[in-house]
Amino acid sequence: MKSEQLLIIGCGDIGIRVGLKWLDCGGSVSALRRNVSALPHGFAPLEGDYTIDAGLHALRDLSPDYILFTPLPAGRDPAGYQRGYAEAVGRIAHQGVFDCVKAAVMVSSTRVYAEQQGVWVDESAELTKTDDAALAIIEAEKRFLAVTPNQRGVVLRASGIYGSALNNPNMGMLLQRVSRGERAADPTRMSNRIHRDDLARAVTFAFERSTSNAALDGIYNCSDSEPAPIGEVETWLAQQLDLEVSPRDSTKASISVRGNRRVANQRLLATGFKLTYPTYRDGYAEVLSGIPRPLSDVACRGSDA
Repeated sequence: MKSEQLLIIGCGDIGIRVGLKWLDCGGSVSALRRNVSALPHGFAPLEGDYTIDAGLHALRDLSPDYILFTPLPAGRDPAGYQRGYAEAVGRIAHQGVFDCVKAAVMVSSTRVYAEQQGVWVDESAELTKTDDAALAIIEAEKRFLAVTPNQRGVVLRASGIYGSALNNPNMGMLLQRVSRGERAADPTRMSNRIHRDDLARAVTFAFERSTSNAALDGIYNCSDSEPAPIGEVETWLAQQLDLEVSPRDSTKASISVRGNRRVANQRLLATGFKLTYPTYRDGYAEVLSGIPRPLSDVACRGSDA
């Protein structure tokens, strides 16, 4: 990484974690985001918006060695996902920044899978044909791998991202809900997750391997090694917090696309990558260690995945 440039497009928490590691190893980091004031010292700030053509002018003179793209939807409707994912890849590629990269990584989502019965899915599993938002993500993956030269593109399909964000330490949505004594409407639904640190480490790992004979390419699930019913996770968290949880009134639950699958991570682990937090117990033990008491002091702060 020494003296090599990493361009992070949509530089949020994961991008910042990767970028800080990059700086520690002697490289340089350029980061594009709408609000550059949140970027750490040492990052070259590029103010812009990858969802509109005019928001990418800052990229035109760059020739990065590596690229990390961490997209978010421009809105929660299908059109917002199209702008934030599929259309964004085309806009970025139009700037020419992919032309000479040694590797490029896109953080995607396991939402793309069709499975709803709780069985295992790997990278070859059937993709959804009915979730319009996920269809935009799938199209973005295809475009990303197509514009990255010489099969140097890597897509990491992340499951539910958890852990305290660097710039916004908080409990996260699941812990907030448990702290209020609430349980998911369907406690049997299978859940999957990846700690923020492990996702950032997987990105860095892909870059590190890019110039070796063991380079990563294509699509990898980025999830921990223990999918579990969401009710099991809630019960364990409640026990750690000495709380009781009760079923939530499903008639009041917000309507959203909820996955029900076990996400297999064997393809990623077969590359030699090792998880720091292979189970929800490992990861949430780290999260809980940083939460002050009483819980009421933090239960109403922001949220993360």
